[in-house]
Amino acid sequence: MPLLRGQGFGVGVALGIAVRVHRIDSIPVASAPEGLDSSLGSRRTSEPADVVLIAERYGDALACSLSLGWARVVGIASEDTPESPVSRVPCVFGLPGLLGSARPGQLLLLNAAQGTAMPDPDPMALARYTEEAANLAPRRKFYLDEQDRPARTVDGHELLIFAQAGSLAQLDQAQE
Repeated sequence: MPLLRGQGFGVGVALGIAVRVHRIDSIPVASAPEGLDSSLGSRRTSEPADVVLIAERYGDALACSLSLGWARVVGIASEDTPESPVSRVPCVFGLPGLLGSARPGQLLLLNAAQGTAMPDPDPMALARYTEEAANLAPRRKFYLDEQDRPARTVDGHELLIFAQAGSLAQLDQAQE
């Protein structure tokens, strides 16, 4: 379980099953690793497997991430360094030796902020990941003042107040 260091892109940490991207007639393809495809059929779950795509070329992994239907891509790792990366998932690239260290079917832990990839993470690394994932702050917090809450009578019944507005100006007046 070597810690590979490269360059991170995006934010966050991703944990998934490593899936190798290779080329067939110059077309990038991501195939389910041995054992994963049969376990997908036997799990009978509505949730697809979380996978991290590993590739020699970042562009190949990115292309597969957009069209992969049998799994949910949670991260991308590549040996090369792209000129202008773009992705909706955490990425780590510039990882020489990635394909030799990360075997398809094993867990792969990516940290985009630190630019690290850990094939087959140890139990302590998995515990840290799980702890961090459990303690994530919500993306938005809503603070409701008294005027934002529904109107209620003294005995607790909610009052619904309706107004008809023919324009945005009338809508602003009705809300006051």
